[in-house]
Formats: sequence, C-alpha cells, structure tokens
Amino acid sequence: LSTYLYVEEKTKSKLIGATLIPLALLINGFANLTLPPEMQKASPLVPALQSNWLMMHVSMMMLSYATLIVGSLLSILFLIISQGNDICIKPTQNMSKEISSINTLAYSNELQFKTIQTSKIKLLTSIDNWSYRVIGLGFPFLTIGIIAGGVWANEAWGSYWSWDPKETWAL
Repeated sequence: LSTYLYVEEKTKSKLIGATLIPLALLINGFANLTLPPEMQKASPLVPALQSNWLMMHVSMMMLSYATLIVGSLLSILFLIISQGNDICIKPTQNMSKEISSINTLAYSNELQFKTIQTSKIKLLTSIDNWSYRVIGLGFPFLTIGIIAGGVWANEAWGSYWSWDPKETWAL
C-alpha cells in the first residue's frame, strides 16, 4: 500500500489505483469466500519454525512481491497506453524541451510516422521511469528475502537448501 501511495503521489495519476484496487479486491474476495474456515484462521507454527528469521523472510518477500507487482502493472499500463506503437523514449538533458514541442513523432508498427500528443508522451515517460525505479527497488528486496529464507531454513532444518517441493517451486 505504501509503495502504491508513493508512486501515485509522484506520478499524479489515478490509473495505477484503478489497476491495483480491483486486483486487491479480487484476492481478498478469494481468500474470504473460497478458502475453508480452518484455513482462514491463524494457527501457531511448529516450534522448529519459530524464529526471528521468519519475520525477516516473510516481510521482505511480501515487500518484494508488492513492489514487483506494482512495477509490472506500470509496465503493462505503458503497453496499453502506447497501443502497440514503437515509442522511443531517450533520457536526455533537453527532454523537457523535446517534450514541450506541440507534437512529437513516434515510429509506428506500420513503418509510418504518427503524431502523438505531448501529454501522452509525458505520461508514458513518467510511467516508464517509475516502472524502472519500482522494479529496481523490488529486486534487492527479493534478494534479501531469499537470503533470509535460506538462513531461516538452516536454523530450522540444518541446511540452506533441501530440494523441498515448495523451495523448488519458489526458485
């Protein structure tokens, strides 16, 4: 939630919330309506799994998944808004001067030039920039979470990797 609020504040766009909120409602509805009541209640962990590394591993993995999903949704939003046009967004020092022109030419899939409104180019540039930043933030979180999971597994079972089906699928 905090990542979403931060990105929305910086981009000043409500499109991200329009994408994320239905997804969150769908996941919440699935958890409340389809899971059996025994699975909806929290139960204590086996003593071998109770460790401080659990909190570190789970919180880092959830944070990394959240940031990577937001970044991926921003990238999908970029593709939807660009509508399949080949748009060259080059970061330059004079980008504001290039964008402030009345129309910008973009190369289309049919090998023809099309004019795209300046506001659309600004929006696409902003979305591309934020998706790159958010995904770049998610990968270190994912790395820390995986390392914490290995340390937690070593503390609980005596080995960092045991080819458990859950570990293998997570890899």
